[in-house]
Amino acid sequence: MMKMHKHYGFTHVATFKDYIYKYDQFHDVEYFELLASDWTECTKFHKFISTFIL
Repeated sequence: MMKMHKHYGFTHVATFKDYIYKYDQFHDVEYFELLASDWTECTKFHKFISTFIL
């Protein structure tokens, strides 16, 4: 999943170690972001239009 997110232009920001307790064990959470400026400059998805509201 991380490889797919990086392929689509997301940036890996953080890893939260042992953040979720589920099924009797702790799991890490990976945090990714895609900035509005990166989205508008990306040519892979030029046919998709998105409005960013802050």
